[in-house]
Amino acid sequence: MIAPEHFVEEAVSENVMAGNVMARRAGYQYGNILESGPKGKVTAALGVVLADGASGLPIPNKLIKKNWETVDIDGVNFEFFLTPHAEAPAEMVFFIRKWKALSMAEDLNHLQHNIYTLRGAKSRDANLWAHYLGEVIARWGDEVEVNFGPHTWPVWDNKNVIEYMKTQRDLYQSIYNTVLRYANYGYGPDEIAEEAKLPDPVSNSWYNRPYYGHLKNNLKATYILNLGWFDGNAAKLATYPDDARGKRYVEVMGGERKVVDAAFKSFNLGDYRFTVDLLNNIVAYNGGNTEANYLMADALEQLGYQEENALYRNLYLSCAYELRIGGNVPNDLSTISPEVVGALPPELLISYLSMAVDPKKALALGNLNINLVIKGEAKFGLELHNGVLNSVSDYQSKNPMATLEISKSDLLSLMTGKVELDKLVSGGKAKIGGDGEVLKKLRTIFDLNIKNNMNLVLPLQAENRIK
Repeated sequence: MIAPEHFVEEAVSENVMAGNVMARRAGYQYGNILESGPKGKVTAALGVVLADGASGLPIPNKLIKKNWETVDIDGVNFEFFLTPHAEAPAEMVFFIRKWKALSMAEDLNHLQHNIYTLRGAKSRDANLWAHYLGEVIARWGDEVEVNFGPHTWPVWDNKNVIEYMKTQRDLYQSIYNTVLRYANYGYGPDEIAEEAKLPDPVSNSWYNRPYYGHLKNNLKATYILNLGWFDGNAAKLATYPDDARGKRYVEVMGGERKVVDAAFKSFNLGDYRFTVDLLNNIVAYNGGNTEANYLMADALEQLGYQEENALYRNLYLSCAYELRIGGNVPNDLSTISPEVVGALPPELLISYLSMAVDPKKALALGNLNINLVIKGEAKFGLELHNGVLNSVSDYQSKNPMATLEISKSDLLSLMTGKVELDKLVSGGKAKIGGDGEVLKKLRTIFDLNIKNNMNLVLPLQAENRIK
């Protein structure tokens, strides 16, 4: 398996460290919870549907670390070019000169891609994205006769390929340029998203249309990547979260009945955006007002039916579905399967376990220092301090309270409560030194049973809240 440098770290950051909430949002974004049909799921834009179920994590045995590196694969030379922080934090494209064949991975598609994906991930850099397309045109543009990729069909003939690439290059460059130009005039991200337009030849090219990436979303994301979420208005610093804000707005508007009546008027006028905005003030704190829930669902459905963008459509309709059934939508999508976590390199596994520490339990346990040896792979100095689990790789403390030598798979089983430490020791699968009770206590601080059915529109369920 050949992958770009930092592939594993970035894949884990997106799909494991933030994987529980990302997978939940992805189920709504791709319409996995919807029935197929004209009133439900039609497409996921880049493909028909995202596969449900658990994931795996194959670990590359060769990393591409420099541009224009050539690798012989079964007698065919592949020339690689790294494109990090464009469509993905770690990505590469390649050219097969023998066949004049170029694969642009997901940096080139028959649609506008996401600068920020609504399922949740790091924002992409539109300026870099355009730069990479330009670099490839300059390097391989005179030779290429076909472009192919993972999601869309090939483009044949040099003239067609180059025009395709240049128009997509212009799309991402114009997104970046437009945002920074408007921002320098004093526009904030919401104003830019609502008012800014790209040059007509760019936006009207059908393979730049916003079927997958929504232009408003991409403009906001580019602003935030370059200037952050804050637009300079200090009122935004004082904003309450949705539930507390909504409760206050409903109170000053005269109560829920008046808000629902006003929303009905907006709905009948066809102003579905304001209908949703009004009703969200109720729904954010009160999931039991079914009249508000159903009317908001009606308005979201109308927004979905009018959408050119597949992901906005799926999210509108998925959130409407949650409102109609009262929340607790089942979730069959997971990126944090035991296979994925078990495949993590040792450093990333320790990082994952650190993220999963319950600070209250850790504080109650006190400060600890432990030497950990993962058999045949790595060693760490672990320090639990102020409720935070820190680690230093390739290090062992001179005066540890306890030591543990164990395999990676057995460590994971121990920390998830699937096996007792004494059983691992008696079976010869683990060695301990110092105070063994410290190690038994350490396993109690991990919160690895996070639910994945969290509401995304209605108030977060009581059983999903951190105690």
